[in-house]
Order: sequence, then C-alpha cells, then structure tokens
Amino acid sequence: NAEYMGACVLLLCVAPSVRLKEMDITQILANAQNPNDEIRKNCEAQLEQLKVTNPSLFLVTLARELANNERPQNTRILAGLIVKNFFNSRDLAVLAQIAHAWHSFDPAVVAEVRQSLLTTLSSPIHAVRHTAAQAVAQIASVDLPGKQWPDLIQNLLTLVTQNASVETREATLECFGFICSTITDLAEINPALQNSISEGESDLMLTAIVQGMRQEEQNNEVKFAASTALLNALEYSSKNFKAENERMMIFKVVSEAAVCNDVRVREVAFQCLVKIAVEYYEFLSPSIMQYLLQLSFDVIKKDDEKVALQGLEFWCTIAEQEIDLRDADAEAGEFIGYEFSLKFLQFLVPMLCECLVRQEEHQDEDTWNVAMAAGTCLGLLSQAVGNPIVGQVLPFVNAQSQNNENWRFKEAAILAFGSILDGPDEKVLAPIIESGLMTILNSLQHPHSLVKDTASWTIGRICDLHANIIQENPERYLDVLIPALLAPLTKDSAHICANICWAIHNLAQAFEDFAEAGTGPMSKFFQLIVHTLLQVVDRPDADENNLRIAAYTALNMCIQQAAKDNMKLLEALVPVFIDKLRASLADPNSTVKGLICSSLQILTQRLDRSIANYSDALMTLYFVVFNTNRFTEEALLACGALISSLKQQFVNYMPAFKPYLIAALQNTPETQTCSAAVGVVGDLARGLEDKLAPYADEIMHILHANLGNDKLSRAVKPLILTCFGDIAMAIGVEFEKYLSFACNMCVQAADIRPPPEQMNDDVIDYLNQLRESIFDAYTGMIHGLKPTRIVAFQPYVESVMRLVEIVAMDVENRSDDLLRAAVGVIGDLAAAFKPVLGPVLKQALMLQFVPGLINAAERSKKGSTKAVAKYTVNELRLL
Repeated sequence: NAEYMGACVLLLCVAPSVRLKEMDITQILANAQNPNDEIRKNCEAQLEQLKVTNPSLFLVTLARELANNERPQNTRILAGLIVKNFFNSRDLAVLAQIAHAWHSFDPAVVAEVRQSLLTTLSSPIHAVRHTAAQAVAQIASVDLPGKQWPDLIQNLLTLVTQNASVETREATLECFGFICSTITDLAEINPALQNSISEGESDLMLTAIVQGMRQEEQNNEVKFAASTALLNALEYSSKNFKAENERMMIFKVVSEAAVCNDVRVREVAFQCLVKIAVEYYEFLSPSIMQYLLQLSFDVIKKDDEKVALQGLEFWCTIAEQEIDLRDADAEAGEFIGYEFSLKFLQFLVPMLCECLVRQEEHQDEDTWNVAMAAGTCLGLLSQAVGNPIVGQVLPFVNAQSQNNENWRFKEAAILAFGSILDGPDEKVLAPIIESGLMTILNSLQHPHSLVKDTASWTIGRICDLHANIIQENPERYLDVLIPALLAPLTKDSAHICANICWAIHNLAQAFEDFAEAGTGPMSKFFQLIVHTLLQVVDRPDADENNLRIAAYTALNMCIQQAAKDNMKLLEALVPVFIDKLRASLADPNSTVKGLICSSLQILTQRLDRSIANYSDALMTLYFVVFNTNRFTEEALLACGALISSLKQQFVNYMPAFKPYLIAALQNTPETQTCSAAVGVVGDLARGLEDKLAPYADEIMHILHANLGNDKLSRAVKPLILTCFGDIAMAIGVEFEKYLSFACNMCVQAADIRPPPEQMNDDVIDYLNQLRESIFDAYTGMIHGLKPTRIVAFQPYVESVMRLVEIVAMDVENRSDDLLRAAVGVIGDLAAAFKPVLGPVLKQALMLQFVPGLINAAERSKKGSTKAVAKYTVNELRLL
C-alpha cells in the first residue's frame, strides 16, 4: 500500500541499520517454506520486519542470495520471487511509491541489486535463471518509464550476442519477453506506460529475438524462449512492420519456427501469427497469406492438437479483423480489408468441415478441441462473408444431416448449419431453415447426447436470429416446435435442457409484442410451457450447467410476453412462487431466492393493481430475504415493482421497509445492491409522490454522501442525480431546502471533462450518461418548483446553459438521448420561467449555440427527439 511504501522511504533515513548475515537469510528463506505453521510464520515475520525497517538491505541481501551458486535452489528461487514481488503492484499510486523508494536508495545498492540479477541470468539452473529474468523485468517496469536503467536493454543484448552460453541466451531472451509483457500489463491501467520501451530499445530486443528464432539456431530451448519473447514484443514492433525488409524477416523467422521439430515452438509461432493478424493485418499481403494458408492447413490436419488449435485461431482472427474492418468502413470509409475470408473460402470450408468430425466421445461445454474451434471459425467466417458461405457449407450439411449410421457426421452437419445462421441474409437462409427444421427437431431424440446437444443449440440460434420466419407463420411452426422442445426437458441432461430453455426464451421473446393484445400465437401453449418449466426448476440436477437459471429466465420471458387471455393464469402463478420463496427461506444455503424474487418482480409488473391481494404476503417474505443479507438486490427490485403497482398504498409498508432501504443505500461496497436501492428511491418518488416527503431528509442526506464517496462505483452516480429529479417531482416545493446542494452536485458533475488522451468509447458513453442524468435532475427540479417557487432555481440557470453549451459543442460524441435531454431542458426553462422571465434570463436561453442544437434535434432519426425539439421551439416562440 501507498502509506506503507511511504513509511519505507522515511525509514531509509531514520531507521538503524539491521545486521543480517548471509547464512541467516538462507536459513530464514528455508524456514519460510517449512510446512510447520509456527516456524514458517515466524520467518515470514522476520522478512517483513526487515522489509519495513531497511528495505535497501532487504533487497540487496535477497539479490545476493539469488546470485550465489552455493546456496540451495529453493532459497534462491524464493529470494528472487520476493525481490520481484517487492516491485509488483496493479495500483498506480502504490507503484509510484515503490519507484520513489527504489530510486531513493544508495546508488551502490541499486547497482548491486541490478547486477546480481543480471549475473543470475547465466545460472546453470533453469528455475533460478527463470526467476531472475522475472525479477529483472519487474524492476524494469519501474525503471524504464523514467529512463532510470538506460543501459538495461543494451546489457541484455550483450549477454545474448557475445558468445554467451545456451543458458544465458535462453534466460536473456526470456527476460526480453517478460519486460514487454510486464509493461503491457501495466499499460492496461496507465496507457502512457506503453511508451516505456523506446523504438531504439525495441529494435535492439527484436534483433536479439530474431537471431534466436533463426533456422540456424540449433537449441530448441533458445528458440522457444525467443519465440515467446517475440509474442510479447510484437506490440512494440510497429516501426519494424512498416519497413518491408524488417517485416519480411519477421515473417521468415516465424514461418521457420512454425515448422520446428519442437511442438512448443510451433505452438508459439502460430500464436505469433495470430497476434500479427490482430496488430498488423494491413501488412498481410496476398502472397504471405497464400503461404500461411498452406502452412496452417498442414498443422490443422496433421499436427499436435495444441498447434492445430492455433492454426484455427489464426483464421478466426482473420475473420474477426475483417468483420471489424467492414463495420468501421461502413462508418468512416477508411481502410478496406483484403477479404481473405472470402478469397480463401472455397479452401477453408472443406477443411473446417473435415475438422468438425474430430469430436471427443464425451465432450462437454468446457471442452475446447479441433471440432469446437472449427465450428467457431465457421461461424466467424459466416459473419465475415455472408451469403457466399451458404453454398459452400450446404453440400456437407445435406449429405451428412441424414446420416444416422455415424453420429459424428450427423452432429458435424448440424453444427455446421447452426454456425452459419449469423451472417447470411434471412431470405437466403429461410428456405434452408424451413426444409431442415424437422431434421434438427428429430435430432433431439437421437441416442447420442452430443447430437442432441448441438441440435438444441441450433434450434436456440434459429429462434434467436431468425424468429421472423416463425413469426410470419406461427401456426405452421409452433405446433411442431413447442412439443418437440418440451418433451426432453424432464429427462435429458442438464446441458441439453439448458439449451432448450434458451430456445424457449428466444421463442417467447419473438412474440413479446403480443403482451398487450387480447391473445397471441403462444397463448394456447402458455400453461403447458410454464408447467413444464416449473418441473425443470425443481429437478435434482438443476444446479448443473446453470439449468435452473436458464429455466427461470425462460419462465420470466414467457410471463413477460403472455397476452391478456393468460392473465388469470399469471395471477394463479403468484401463490405458486410465494410458496417457492417461502420454502427456499427454510434453507439458508439456498440460492434460489434471487431467481424467485426476479420472477415475482415480473409477475408484479404484469399484474399491476391485481397484485394488491398478495402484497402483505410478498412484503413479509421480502423482509425475511433482507434479513438473510443475501439477494438484497433481487428483493429490492421486486419491491420496486410492487411500489409501482400499489403507488401511494405502499406508504403502509414504509415504516418497516425504510431501514432495509437505508441499509442498502449505505452499502456502497456492493455496487449492484446500492444501485438497486437508488432505483427503488425513484420508484418511491413516482409511486408515493408527496407522501415521500417525511422520508426525504434521510434519503437525500445519504444520496448526497454517496455522491461524495470516491469509493462508490461511478456507475451509480448518474442514477443518484436522476433520483434528485424524481424526488423533486414527487415532493414539489418541499425540495427547495435541498436545492442548493443538489444543484451544486450537478455543477460539479458537469465539470467532469477527461483529457483527450483518456477519451475512449467507455468514457464517452459514461459522459453521455452522466450529462443526461444531470439534465434529468434539472428537469425534475424545474417541474417540482414551478410555478410558485421557480424563482429559487434562477441562480442555477447559467449552470444549466453552460452544460447545454458543452453538449452543443460536442457534436462528435453526444448521444441522441443526451441531445434530447439538452434540448428538452431549454424548453422546460422557457415554460417554467415565462411568467417571471427577465431580460437576463431571456438572453441566457437565446444564446447563439441554441438554434444549432435545436436544429440537430429536429434532424434526429428518433421521433421522441424530434417531438422534444418541437416542444422547445414552441416554448421559445412564446417568450
């Protein structure tokens, strides 16, 4: 921790020197590995004491132990690991403290530690030099960003090139790889650290790595270390790939490594090709790809499975890159991909279909083999090329889907069919789905479990991706689909049934538009489906393969889409779920409570006021769930649905409910629970309206505290700001006493503007959400205070318009929802202040950026945004 490391720096100056003989540290390290708890913990305490009281002596003593060839192997390795871990942290503040402490040591100490580690790279013991390589890399991650070890890379290059032993070359190359991977990992939390390795240093490393991978290198340990180092160094090789001669040299040594007689080297070589496809796709010329096609085919068909899987991963990556490029091209018209997926499709598909029959007899969902990888690759190619893949795959499907003699070919044909459902146009797939559906449904009764498993997955994908085909002719399909899907649910394996539950969920979702209709295509099946799924959730093996979760998810979707002619059946389900929840409470270890609460939440939403007859029983059970301190989030959401249904009648439960709500709001370490509680406050505001006022002081105090809590997840804070608006709307002019701190919080939130280098899609999405929530808060306050106390809001109009201007200027990043909120608040201000509008206020609403913002809203593709623009224009005309 940061405080601890700060103490280390201070102790460097004030602590008395701790004397420690070399034999002492050897014994301490040996005892630190003693199976006797007392001995081990005593030695760990001694090490910790030295680390705190004199960290420089601590490090130099351990480094000497690591470098001493006369010491036992186990103590040397532990010494190296402790040195490595001294410099290791994923917390940037702690890492800065570590660097400050290290760079404050006596230069002679720093030099000795570094030299001891470098010397150990030549150790004859592999595990020792491997540990030294890790420790060097970890120190480098602290030193290189500030150029504190400027000759490190050159020193390592000298070690590996000047007639060094095989052991030294292997460890040094390994060290290069560790340096790159360690800095890459740290760059995930601080992108600026990616620049820690300069282009010159990268060139030096790459020179040594390529030398170690050359065909002339006879030692496979060196070749393996070099290949692994290249895998980690590729992210730092951009300049080298831009130079054709250097690029071709890299391709040459990787290709040579890919046919090495050591399977480890071949596997890593193909991992390098995968990474090259990700980082440097634009440099994969047609001639290179023609060669890699043959190279990959050879390993996929004949090599060890680990290498074959990497060969398949290469083509998966090519397809993924081309999907991404196509999507980016559609938006920006930038670099157009080479379409290797399409160019080589006629060769890839037959090879992949051959691979599909390489299943394992008893594989499960966790199995990853050539057959599974080939199916994944086929699916990605389908997304990349679209319609052309259908003609390539269909002959294999037609030939083998009727093969009842060999289960492998039948399963492979169904997997091939299921894999190409995403990508081609529906009009191309529709006749194939129509003609093949019965074959797939019949396969649910096949004697081999893998055939049934793949068939159930494929049906789920049809219902997910091509529900339109079923929607257009429900009478034709549902009478066949529903019985076929329900039949296996009480007898087949958990994994197969989980797939079927997913299919039922997708099928029900396809007909959710009928929820408000008098009847729907699924109505006549509703009772049978629900009855069967209720049996599934009680299966003894329902915890396997997430079957119970899948069944409840399907149940919930069926409840959501049920048409009005099923409402009596829905109401009859309430006591069933109440009994299930009550039974689950008897078992403190039961994990079903949350699932049942979720089902009751959806039932409550569908039944609306009709749920009132069960509200006492429900709240009694929810209180018991709260007392278990588990599944609070699900119970809160269920209470929120009940609040929305009962509205002001819920006030009767508030005295008992409030303590649980307050506890959840204050439970900031549990983001989901706190977030759900904030949502429930919004439900209370909309449901109770002015009856919320007696509880507002305590709630607003907690919400205010949460906004100022740096440890609270940032995802909750926009919800809190929106909640301010909900509360203001509910209690009206009573909100004036909270206006000052609520608006100040909004102003502070509006001032959040990350620097350009930190802007990415996630940050942009969050800013849009945050700013939209600020406008929601302002809108609620304006409506809550008008007409009698709207003047109290006047001091904050300038802040509102300042945020509006920020949104108006941010044309590139603002979302349509944010645009609508910004334009809407202008109209709300104009409407609210019309009776008391002074010249200054009128001028504030008519600033030069306002017309452009409104014009953008008028051009929106969303009708709701256009409607808000029209409203605002009308209000401004009336000023």
